[in-house]
Parts: sequence; structure tokens; C-alpha cells
Amino acid sequence: MSEPSTSALGSIARALSLEVGKLEGLRTTAGQVMSAVIAVVGVSVVVGGARPIGGLGIILGLFGVAWFTTVRVLLARGRFKPGFGWVTIALENTAPWAFYLALGVLGTPAAAHHDWGPLLLYCGALTIAVLRLSPRYTLVMGALGTLQYLLATLLVVMPLHGQRGGAAGEFSVVGEVTRCLMLFGASGLVAWVTQGLRGAVGGVVSTMRASDLFGKYRLESELASGGMGVVWRATYCPEGGFARPAAVKLVHAHLVHDTSFVDAFRTEAALGARLVHSHIVQVFDFGVVDDRYFLAMEYVDGPTLREVMVKAATASQAIPPVVAGAIVRGILAGLGFAHGEARDENGALLRVIHRDLAPSNILISRGGSVKLTDFGIARALRDRAVDATQTVAGHLDHMAPEQANAAPLDERTDLFCVGILLWELLCGRPLFLRANQPATLLAITFGDIPLPSSENPELAPWDAVCARALERDPDKRYRSAAHMASAIRAVAGDAGEDAIARFIAPLLGWSTPTALGDPDATVIDPPSAYSVSR
Repeated sequence: MSEPSTSALGSIARALSLEVGKLEGLRTTAGQVMSAVIAVVGVSVVVGGARPIGGLGIILGLFGVAWFTTVRVLLARGRFKPGFGWVTIALENTAPWAFYLALGVLGTPAAAHHDWGPLLLYCGALTIAVLRLSPRYTLVMGALGTLQYLLATLLVVMPLHGQRGGAAGEFSVVGEVTRCLMLFGASGLVAWVTQGLRGAVGGVVSTMRASDLFGKYRLESELASGGMGVVWRATYCPEGGFARPAAVKLVHAHLVHDTSFVDAFRTEAALGARLVHSHIVQVFDFGVVDDRYFLAMEYVDGPTLREVMVKAATASQAIPPVVAGAIVRGILAGLGFAHGEARDENGALLRVIHRDLAPSNILISRGGSVKLTDFGIARALRDRAVDATQTVAGHLDHMAPEQANAAPLDERTDLFCVGILLWELLCGRPLFLRANQPATLLAITFGDIPLPSSENPELAPWDAVCARALERDPDKRYRSAAHMASAIRAVAGDAGEDAIARFIAPLLGWSTPTALGDPDATVIDPPSAYSVSR
């Protein structure tokens, strides 16, 4: 059997840590039960007369119950972060040595030194760590536990042993260092076993993936992951039909019972299905398989606009104005359809505003086609003149002033955001992004907006376009996406997808510009091309 790829193993590890509804939920429940048991045992010890040690048990147990209950609340609200796992590890690993220290302080140091309880708790924590399939977690636990034991012994238990007239020779520095090496060695052995288990699981997954289907989709490789779900590169495999590539957004299992989230996800699917346009990522399926909600979309083989901009900045390469103009006209073409052509099931205009036109939500195919994605926070205005929103949603540094201030929105809100994108493509740096969110907000609402020619005199023909698109008063902006596209065409000409493709091919390391469309050419998978943050 061939070795599983590094990306496959990484996906497995992320699945076990981020699929919090299953693995972390189970661990959290166990933590709550264990902590409650410790508190109850502490009560019984107090009743038995050993009040100091029993009281400590009660405190530790109640603290554990509070922490794991907090984690469960975060899981239920979809706010659990991988960093919380490290806090849990620290708590799990501190408990044995807190127990050891309590035995030495409240009892006798010699008894603490010979008691098996702390060591058993430490071994139990290492065993549970295997469930994370992360050798790094295990090694960190070993290093942390070893350090805690060494400090507790050298700084507290050994001095107390001497002060209380303990037998000479009970402790020695050499002996304690040897014990520490054994403790850390145990974590290394467990980490080695964990690495082998990861490889075995990865091999099984790789073998089964060819025949294992999620409904009518074969999940091939992970494209992006976040607190709400995972997006997979997939193949649509209908029975008796033809296969086609797809991108499947798979919601985390623990969110299946969150009715508000499910309703929002269903609304996103219904709205996306109505936006059928060559410059919008097509949504073509929505459903539930094995209690997992999913959204199937058109797969775009290419990077996000953010990746293109980062690559260009890293290479100190300016994006040619004609390419910037072609990219923005593609964006405006998709917006023009969403704003003024998309219709509901009754034939009424939807008037959809995107509200989150950040570079990470714009894809560029290998052939240079520009496509908008992630209409998850879009609004359909229908026959209303404006949309009065009560919340601020989207990427703050790519918002219009009225959006950042939770004021009424309309189609011209998107045009301001397009103006930001155009300015940044031309000038090669962020327009409003500052060191923190309050400063960014102030820049959007009150800060000076420099003309492109102030960055590069050769960009003077673009000054009028950017100035009008970035007017803070919506009435002074372009009246429609088509109006703005016409102004850009007057400056940049009719350069289109071919110009975009020939610019990004060498920038992203594809074989040659002429290899576009060649299936044997080198392809870079875009890891962040699909949003799963909401």
C-alpha cells in the first residue's frame, strides 16, 4: 500500500480536531464527568477528615466542570477554536502534578514521591492525547508534564522533605532528572505510536476514498476549513450519469441542530441557485446526507484574487493596469447580473447585493475567467429602494462607509467595494487596512483617499474612475455596475480573460502562459478559494 500524502494526513488531523461535534464533543462530555467525579471524591475525603486534600479536590473538580462546560457552549455556538484544545491539554496535564504537589504539601513528601496516583493520571492524559492523532500535542504534553514535575520536586517537595526531617537519600537531583527523562521518553513513545496510527488511518482513507461516496459525490481533497465546515474538491458521480468536478461545502455535524444556522445555509443555497452567470460560481445542489448538510458548487481551478495579489507583491511585480481593468470588469459583470437581472421563482427581480467583496471571495480560473463566490451574507433587495441592516458583516477593510456604519445599503455599496479592489490592484497595497479595526473603520469613514497617480504618476488616467467609485456619498458614485464597467473600458480598453490568464500563469508557477488549458501543465490547488467562515 502506498504511503498517504502529507495533505491527506493533515486533513485527517484537522478533521479529528475541527469536527468538534463528534470528537471534541465526546472529549468535553468525558471531561465534565471526570471533573464532577473528582469534586464528589473531594467531598467524601473532606467528610472522612482529610479536609485540606479534599478541599483541593473539590476546587479542582469544580474548575474542571466550569472549563469543560464553557468549551461545550463554544462548540454549540460554532466558536470553538483549535487554540482552546491547547488550554484543555494544559489543564489535563497540570492535574496530575497539582495532585502530586498537594500530596507533598498537605501530606508527606515521601508519600507523594511514592504515590502512583499522579503517574497514573499522567499516563491517562497521554493515552487520551492519542485520540487527537497529533504527535506534536503528545510531545508538548510530555515536555509540559516533565517540567511541572521537576519544578514541583526541586522547588517544593524536596525542600519540605528536608525541613520535616525526612530520611536522607529519599531524593536526589540525579534520580529526579532520570525520572524526568523517563517521563518525557514515555511521551516520545506515545508520539511515535500516534504517528504510526496517523499513517495507518491515512492509508485506510486513501484506499477507501476511491469507492466511498458522500451521496452522489466523491470527496477528493480538502480545499478549505473553518469553524462552520469544510470545503472539499469533489467529483459528482450520479448513478448511470457522467462525472464532473465540484466543490462541496460540508457543514460540521454539531451545527445540524442549530436551526438558525441551517436556515441561513439553506437561504444561501437557494439564493446561489438563482445566480446563474458566467462570472458567478454556480450553486447546483443542496441537501442532507447522513445528517450532514452540504452545498455543491461549481469547482474553479485557479487561485483567489487575494492569492494573485500576494504573489505579485511578494515578487515585487506590479499588476498591469489593463489586467486590473479586465479583472474588475469581470467582477462588475457578475454584480450587474446579481443587481439587475437575477430573478426569483415568480420572475421578480431579486436585486442581490454581495456585501463581502473581499479578494478572497473572487476566484480566477486558469483560463482567466473571474468569478464571484460566497454570497453567504448577500441580501436580496427585491422592490425596496434600500436595505436597512442592523448588523455589520463582511471584511472590514473592504466595506463601504454606509456598511461599516450599519446604515442602509443598496447596489452602490458593492460598487464602492469594487472601487477599493480596483485601487488596490493598481497601487499594489491595501487602501484602508490599518493596524487595528478601529483605525481601519476611521480610515473608511473619514480618512483621505489618495488618487492612484499619487502612488504612480502613470496611473493618472485612473484617477477619475477611482475617485467616483470611492465617493462616500452613494449618490455621487456610478449608478450601476454597467456604468462603472463602461468607464473602465474607456481607460483600459477591451482586454479580457486572455490577458488575465497570461499574467497569472507565470506568477503562480504554471508551466508557461501557452500551457493554459493543457491538462498536463503544472497546477497549484487554491487552498483558500472557498469560504467556510460563516
